[in-house]
Amino acid sequence: MSETWRVVKLIGALEARRWWNRTPLLRRDKTAQRGATQRKGAPAKLLLVAVSFVLCSNVLNSATRIVYGVACAAERASAPGEAFIAREGLVWLDEILAGERPTGIVLSTKEQQLDELFEFTARNELALDRDDRGARVAELRRVFAARGRSGFHETRIAAELWPSSTQWFAGADPLTMLAPLAIVALVLAVSVLCFTVVGSDRDLARSDATFEWWFTFPVPTRALLLARILGATLVNPFAWLLLTPFFLVLFWCAGHGPYLGLLLALAAALYLTLWGGCLRVVAELGLRRYLSPRRVSQVQAGLEVLS
Repeated sequence: MSETWRVVKLIGALEARRWWNRTPLLRRDKTAQRGATQRKGAPAKLLLVAVSFVLCSNVLNSATRIVYGVACAAERASAPGEAFIAREGLVWLDEILAGERPTGIVLSTKEQQLDELFEFTARNELALDRDDRGARVAELRRVFAARGRSGFHETRIAAELWPSSTQWFAGADPLTMLAPLAIVALVLAVSVLCFTVVGSDRDLARSDATFEWWFTFPVPTRALLLARILGATLVNPFAWLLLTPFFLVLFWCAGHGPYLGLLLALAAALYLTLWGGCLRVVAELGLRRYLSPRRVSQVQAGLEVLS
């Protein structure tokens, strides 16, 4: 058993080193000389860090908007025919109805002031894009025409750019939040799994001497396959940079906090990347055995487009 884990550690380290060597921006060896091109220095490394930071920030922002939009939709579904707006919007509405809102040359009537309020509310809802704002304004108009002030209530969902537990709608039916988010997570997981299978630097249709060299070790085959799975799992920065921020937002907004949410997000990302590593090994061994190299290349291209 000790020899098996030593081989697993060795092959995993070689996989990590192989990826490291194929990423010249990360190498710190300044003594080696390159003949044709000049070695990239500190600015290139900072660029790689900046790109990773931008990717994580975009995923955090997008996931936060998704959670906020699902929470708003769940809140509206819990009370059909009613409108939920922020507290300052309710104060604004009360001032308009009480005649305390000053009028001017442009906004001379109460209807125009209401339209301004509804448009302002739609613009400040993070989940709405430009095309959905008109539908939201029309919905607010219908609610006011049907029920007046009694149809408007203060929303419990906070419109914040940073993840927060106030962006989660804790209704009677938890599936109103979990079902849409599960669909988004499923689509993201399928994309990451496909990218893990085909997005490696190795061509599935091209076989090399790596596997032949591996099988010279005096260990069982399962240890070699486990090492390859761990290598494909851990040396996959795109999957980690995409999955970890997404699940962090979900667990954070669900009330687990940033620290426990980060641990749960890392566990979820590890689980999915392990599946990706398993599929990668199955594809490397199975496709080459049952399909011709041309068919393997076609399958790899199709999965790449899907990812």
